[in-house]
Amino acid sequence: MYISFLCVQQVPKQQYQFNSYRMIPEYDSDFLRIFHNNLVGMVLTDEQHLITDINANLLKLIGLTKEHVLGKTALDAGVLNEDNIKQMWQQLAEKGELINAEFSFKTKQNKPLTVLLSTEKIQLNESVHWLTSVIDITERKKAEQALSEMYERVSDGFIAIDRNWNYKYVNKRAGELLGKDPAYLIGKHMWTEFPQEETNPFYKAYHQAMESQEMVTVEEYVESYGIWFQNLVYPAADGLSIFFRDITDRKENEKKITESEIRFRTLTKTAPVGIFETDASGSTTYVNETWLQYSGMHFEEALGDGWFNAVHPDDRDWLQKGWNSKTEMKSESFSEYRIVDKGGKIRWVNGRAAPVFNNEGSLSGYIGIILDVTEKKNSEQRIINSEESKRLILNSALDAIVIIDTESTITFWNPQAEQIFGWAADEVIGQSLVKTIIPQEYKDAHRQGMQRYLETGEGPILNRLIEVTACNKQGLLFPIELSILPIEQETGRSFCAFIRNITERKQAESNLKESSEQLRELSRHLQKVREEERLRIAREIHDELGQQLTGLKMDVAWLMRKTAQDTPAVKDKFHEALSLVDKAVQSIRRICTELRPSVIDDLGLNAALEWQVEEIGRRMGVAIEYENSFDDTDIHPDISIGIFRILQESLTNIVRHANAQKIKVKIAELGNRIVLTVEDDGIGFDMNTKQEQPAFGLIGIKECTSMLQGECAIYSKPGAGTKIEVFIPLNKS
Repeated sequence: MYISFLCVQQVPKQQYQFNSYRMIPEYDSDFLRIFHNNLVGMVLTDEQHLITDINANLLKLIGLTKEHVLGKTALDAGVLNEDNIKQMWQQLAEKGELINAEFSFKTKQNKPLTVLLSTEKIQLNESVHWLTSVIDITERKKAEQALSEMYERVSDGFIAIDRNWNYKYVNKRAGELLGKDPAYLIGKHMWTEFPQEETNPFYKAYHQAMESQEMVTVEEYVESYGIWFQNLVYPAADGLSIFFRDITDRKENEKKITESEIRFRTLTKTAPVGIFETDASGSTTYVNETWLQYSGMHFEEALGDGWFNAVHPDDRDWLQKGWNSKTEMKSESFSEYRIVDKGGKIRWVNGRAAPVFNNEGSLSGYIGIILDVTEKKNSEQRIINSEESKRLILNSALDAIVIIDTESTITFWNPQAEQIFGWAADEVIGQSLVKTIIPQEYKDAHRQGMQRYLETGEGPILNRLIEVTACNKQGLLFPIELSILPIEQETGRSFCAFIRNITERKQAESNLKESSEQLRELSRHLQKVREEERLRIAREIHDELGQQLTGLKMDVAWLMRKTAQDTPAVKDKFHEALSLVDKAVQSIRRICTELRPSVIDDLGLNAALEWQVEEIGRRMGVAIEYENSFDDTDIHPDISIGIFRILQESLTNIVRHANAQKIKVKIAELGNRIVLTVEDDGIGFDMNTKQEQPAFGLIGIKECTSMLQGECAIYSKPGAGTKIEVFIPLNKS
């Protein structure tokens, strides 16, 4: 872990050294007590990077024994591999130091860990050692993972300069902020590239850090860039390491708030958790900066029992009693409680304190930590609220909702499912869906479908609305409408089924279908009767009235010959009578033709259609474009008269309503269907607007098409005419 704990190879040609280190007067019992009883993992290594001491918490974290690691490097001990070492050197090259540096790796037992590493150089008993602290943040990182992906990670600018003010390293972000290519700056003189007066804050801060060998923080607005910069200047034996970032937004949004970056060289100052220490009676003697940040207190306010004032009033009594009890028993203390800062912000913390014993075995005090778990508590509450909301929604749904896992085990069963299937929720939850509502003939298909989805992620009935048969508690089968939605959760896959009993609807559909079929048969029968009646009436008119009018004409002609015609008026009357008889005969022929055109029976469908087109064209005084490529040989009489009536009604509609100047009629055979198309250029109509009067003509065309088991399509727009397409199945048998 870092140079001391993690170094397992020769230091590269470019050395990374810390010439400034903290002096510990003697390797005394107090240091050992803090070292070995600390709740944070700690390790000591010598200048040859061999482990000289390690505390129990770190051994527990990495899963090794003290005997296994002492006197060895991390690689020899099997803690890290070469990839980990390369990562350490790379970060060292970029930042020049490791303070609260985050690393992820796997232990020898293949356990993944994410830790914060901090190190400092110390002198113990006149020997140089490296003190490294390791804080396990694996669980916290897991909890933060979902949120961390939502935010863009912004890196600081970092530069390293030597004592001659020449650039040794410039990272990409620094190049972006400075507007210079990092490769260009390497080896260049800082004050040549960026000239500054001696009164410039950055100039003064850099020189101060170089001379005093102490870290300097400076924040200043750079007018040439229009940016507020924060610089963290870290001195080293061979120069400076400078982290800087754009803090313009922070300055603009938080003008009255000053946030200083505190880098600690001791264990407590580098920890991202609150740390406290007490005497043997439990009275607080020390708290670190993180603890003060949590509580909003000043250092002096937290000492003794003053820290209880930061505890939420509802938690204060039981926490104080519990703490007093633990200190009397000299045992470890675990608690979860709330802290309220002076601004009223509530923070959930997880606290742990362990007793510390001196060399004589007497209790000398406690050392403990508090970890901010506010987000975890909020997440737990959101999950609880979400689960309750989901349960209420599912239970109030109008449809039955059943949820199963990949083993087809029922995990949720709402009240509507109880009503439809007859099983109570406590009877079926934990039972297999196959043994409850799936009929015998569908069980194999269900198992195969589930297996296919687990292997391929595909399911033929998923995310679709289908109709299947289900089984209730009494074993009765009934139709249902089913939709299945696959759900991916942290706990695994599941399937949510939305089920609706459609027994009544299917019965209504059956009744409606039967009623429609009966009406269609009745309409077909009435049409047949109507055609037969038309044929009978036409024949009777033709035979009876036709013969009578012929006889009448012969009698009038005989009388005209026998009667003296000297009187012009009498002669004119005879001629008028004969003319009236001729007109009556013509009317009879026209009426008979309209009732039942004899040409359809004598010459066939095509002749009748051609006659009808010519008759309508003559009557309207317009030319009708007529095209017929259909062979009417042996066509069924019902189809023949049906197509004729459809064309007759279509043309009649045009005459009455369309005010058309051009008409097209086309008849063709397409596959095993007759296609009749009638199109005009008349006034048209809006198909989406309800007409003031029922369109009986169009209704008749549709009904006649339906009786022939065909399809009818009508297209029309105001001012764009109307087009009627009829498709009739061809049956010549």
